[in-house]
Amino acid sequence: MPAEEMELKTLIGQLADPARDSKTKIEAAELLLSRSYPEAAKVLRGFLEDSSNRQAQVAVADAITLHGGGPIFIEPLTAMLTGREDSVRAPAGRALATYKDHGVTKKLIAIACDRWHERAVRLVTIESLHRILDKRVVDALVRLLDDPDRVVQNTSCQALAKLTNIRAFGVDRMRWKRWWQRNKNKDRSEWLADLADNLARAKAGLETDNIRLRDRLAQAMRDLYAATPADQREAMVITFLKDPLADVRLVGAKLADRMIAGGDEIPAEMRKQIVAMLRDGNASVRSQAALLVANLGYAEAAVELLGRLKVEKSPEVRAELLRALGQLHDPLALPSVLAEIESDSEIVAAAAAAALSRIAAAQPLDDDQHDSAVKALLGRYARAGQVAEPDPVAALREALLTAMGVVGDKDFIAALEGAAKKPSATVRLAAVNALARIGQARSAAIIRPLVADPDRGVRQAAIAALGTLDGQEHLQSILQRTDPAMERDAAVRQQAWDVAMDVLAKADAGTLGSVADSLADRADADAQRIKVLQMLVELLKTEKSADLPARQQALGRALVKAGRPAEAAPYLAEAHKLLAAAKSIRADRAWIEWIDALLAAADPAAVKAMADENVTDELFVEALKRLNARLKVLAGELKFSPVILLAQAAIDQLSQRLTVRHRTELEKLLAHSRSEQAAADRRKVAGLVGQLLGAEESARDAAEKQLQAMSDRAVVPLLEEMKKLLADEEKPDADTEKAEKAILALLSQLAPNLTGYDPASARADRIKQIETWLKGQ
Repeated sequence: MPAEEMELKTLIGQLADPARDSKTKIEAAELLLSRSYPEAAKVLRGFLEDSSNRQAQVAVADAITLHGGGPIFIEPLTAMLTGREDSVRAPAGRALATYKDHGVTKKLIAIACDRWHERAVRLVTIESLHRILDKRVVDALVRLLDDPDRVVQNTSCQALAKLTNIRAFGVDRMRWKRWWQRNKNKDRSEWLADLADNLARAKAGLETDNIRLRDRLAQAMRDLYAATPADQREAMVITFLKDPLADVRLVGAKLADRMIAGGDEIPAEMRKQIVAMLRDGNASVRSQAALLVANLGYAEAAVELLGRLKVEKSPEVRAELLRALGQLHDPLALPSVLAEIESDSEIVAAAAAAALSRIAAAQPLDDDQHDSAVKALLGRYARAGQVAEPDPVAALREALLTAMGVVGDKDFIAALEGAAKKPSATVRLAAVNALARIGQARSAAIIRPLVADPDRGVRQAAIAALGTLDGQEHLQSILQRTDPAMERDAAVRQQAWDVAMDVLAKADAGTLGSVADSLADRADADAQRIKVLQMLVELLKTEKSADLPARQQALGRALVKAGRPAEAAPYLAEAHKLLAAAKSIRADRAWIEWIDALLAAADPAAVKAMADENVTDELFVEALKRLNARLKVLAGELKFSPVILLAQAAIDQLSQRLTVRHRTELEKLLAHSRSEQAAADRRKVAGLVGQLLGAEESARDAAEKQLQAMSDRAVVPLLEEMKKLLADEEKPDADTEKAEKAILALLSQLAPNLTGYDPASARADRIKQIETWLKGQ
């Protein structure tokens, strides 16, 4: 119905418009969710599946959380929950938690328990489960208390506390297990289930509202800052940093960070408040303050951060303090960083390893520091290695392995080579990169199989590592990954080509020739074969090799085949010169190939070469045949400009060797081509003049550039167009004046010799002046 169509169009527009605020988008989603016509549900599903519109995905998910949704939304919500975009995971999890059937609860439990999923996905899913009062959920959360990942354990405890409203157990896993042992066999009446589900939905709605209000508050603070005069913004940021609400302080911290990044001078009062925030009661604020202190980078920054590290209890904040210390690259932090690598907290140890990487990369460690770093990294990696696969501490392993590569020590090689075989792709990637940095040739044997790794990033790293360790030795393994039959991913193939070309740049003539020959039958490798041949030709020139002419011919042929005859001609000319000097029987063939390349490029130098008195009659006749054939092809393709160029050159330069018949044919072709070219120029100029006078500025600019590119060929058609405009008495004077002015501006550039025109004179006088000009062209 028209009313439904109008409403649907309006609501779709509100959800799709990036300028609309989140409140408007949620209200639009809620209205669509309440409509019974099927198009509404299809539209909402479409927005859930559109990863390019994150705001709309969140709005639809929030609406489903508040009002419930049908089974059509389960699949896209699950994709959002398990996808790579973290901003949509939590809204998707909250929405899925509202479903009481369709197997959603079972699916959420499976995701939460699946260790192959990313940690972030599992944590969001566990957090979502606390909204579902179901014995299966409680049982799953209790089972997750035995997960090897401590963060998963703690998050499961927190979910149990929210679900049951039992706060006393905290993160005490044994107390939760004993409680469940006592209660898991109790009956659960149907009325209690309905009541609990309603309460859970109301609770989820309240949480969504709270998140929405906090987001709106933060946006309001940012808008207020943007509307404040520049000279008052510093005071406003300081006020935000001191605000009782943590969310406002966080906004202030982000605005301060923007000021620092923009190079603004940070006043002493603001700096003092930022340092004070290291002791803030809110962990998120303390984390943000650590980043700000590092970004300020003042002399005492490392001392401030180290002082806070000694007393900070939150693992998340300790990790941010360590990242901030790493950002400062200050060796003063090294003892504390090495100590924190031994931390039982995976996120703290990983942050410390990352900080070590940055400090060691900035300046070499002395012997004592180096030995301490080696001991700390190997010791913590050994402890991490005791955790069973699939790897719940992959982020820690990755950070430790990366630090090993930066520190660089042969004692790391055994651990790194073992890590290159781990199930986690990020761990394998870090191991390969570290082995490449350490640079021991023996590691290539471990790395070489990884060029076929299932993970694209690992394949790319392995290819780069082989090129670094011993590229000549492993060139064939690298080149295999350039073949689409072996490697489907275009990015990996390009990586392999880049590495191979770097290796070949240092290769000998034998290797270059062998690779060029091997690529001859690869239709996908024409451009790369040309580069290899170019390298080979330059090397053979340096070596003054007898193979140079043959390789120059091969390069010329490859360039012609690739549609680059103008580049091919110099190589073929040089090959002919060398072969002729050596009195080789291949010289004539090289000369013909040179002529063919010049003709393919429509270069009149082909005619000049044919006019050389040293060219035998036999070669001249063969070249003349090829010239005639090329002219016929160009004429058939209506490319009259190159026909005119080549035919005129032949008439001027080959007159002594042309028969009367040949000359007559050329003159006839030349006249025909000039006539056709002139007609084509008139048509083109007429169209461009119309475009030149249009309302669209970009179209006018394009027309002007094309007319300028035509140069002399545009002059006569422009004069004819101007004459027609002046002769058309029915055309309004304003339009005629506009066209006349535009054409005169172009003529002043293309034919500055045309003078004596007076735009203020009578039309008849102006037409007479144009006719005078035309006679002179």
